Amino acid sequence: GWMREQAAASEADNRADAMRLSDMLATIDDCAKPVIAIVHGRAYGGGVGLAACADMVVATPDADFRLSEVRLGLTPATISPFVVAKIGASHARRLFLTAESFGAEAALQMGLVHAVSDTPEAVAGGWFDALLQ
Repeated sequence: GWMREQAAASEADNRADAMRLSDMLATIDDCAKPVIAIVHGRAYGGGVGLAACADMVVATPDADFRLSEVRLGLTPATISPFVVAKIGASHARRLFLTAESFGAEAALQMGLVHAVSDTPEAVAGGWFDALLQ
């Protein structure tokens, strides 16, 4: 719904909103502390951007990812630097244009996530323990 509203918003409102999102993603990406993300369910648009900014990402096997902006007549401009850095230009170019849905295993192969598990909290807990070493 939020993305549909943005398609109808003024240029100034869109720019301001994009800057807020960009600032948030940059803050996560530049965070001095390690950021661990657990993805379950749908991670569309900005959700993929959030995963791309995290240092470590674990997804459940049923997680579903999509760069869906193009279906609303938008470009994923704000998240694109983070997504391209994480999955590479080749995957990003295709997914930005097609808005294809892709699962956790594909996200793992692309490098968006680092692990797929039915017990993502246990995987994240293991990473957390390793960080404390």
